[in-house]
Amino acid sequence: MVEPDLVDDPSRSAAREPIAAAVTAERRKRWARHATFAAASLGAVGSFLAIERTIPRSNGNAFDRAVLHAIGRRRSPLRTAIVRGVTSLGGVPGVVSVSLFAIWRLRRAPRAAVQVALGALGGIFAELGIKRLFRRTRPSMFEHLEQVSSSSFPSGHSMASSSLYLTLALVGSRGHRLRSHRGAIIGAATTLAGMIGATRVYLGVHWPTDVLGGLALGTAWACAAEAGFDWAGARAVAAAPATT
Repeated sequence: MVEPDLVDDPSRSAAREPIAAAVTAERRKRWARHATFAAASLGAVGSFLAIERTIPRSNGNAFDRAVLHAIGRRRSPLRTAIVRGVTSLGGVPGVVSVSLFAIWRLRRAPRAAVQVALGALGGIFAELGIKRLFRRTRPSMFEHLEQVSSSSFPSGHSMASSSLYLTLALVGSRGHRLRSHRGAIIGAATTLAGMIGATRVYLGVHWPTDVLGGLALGTAWACAAEAGFDWAGARAVAAAPATT
């Protein structure tokens, strides 16, 4: 069960809990300005822009072709079955289902629920808009193991999964029970998003740079949203007058 902190829990009042409010505000400020979030956001956007400059519109670069060739040669019926299951977690049905379930579990913490919704919708909407800019042709080195119709760059599965699952990790690790494991939870979410992205290369429907660009932009979105919600939450509890 997701355990919200004082900022996210509307049943608690900063005015009635001034000491807890002060601690929460400082913690949220620390999270918001933490170098990891800044580095992740700036690094992700920078990586996205750098990757965008290296890719031809139709054919992959040398890195793309080498990675896709290495992965494509290792296809097998068992691996394909596993990959299909993992990749479904980043598709529209999977992302929508996970998002709705998380929002339902956070129905008593509306601020956190809004952040999860932004994490999910931001990745999807940004992906749809950016694809229209590049219109990159999907790879044809190997048979596509999944039906696809949109353009290739960036990978929508990678964007949506990195944005959503990192947001869930950030929101879910705020309560005191999971706070000490925050780094591990964020690392697990990042690993999951990376695995989902890798399945798109295995299936032959994306170049590796499509996946890296999607992961970079989705991570930047989730980190920027986290910083914004943390700053706003810290200001809200810090400004609340104490009850006399």
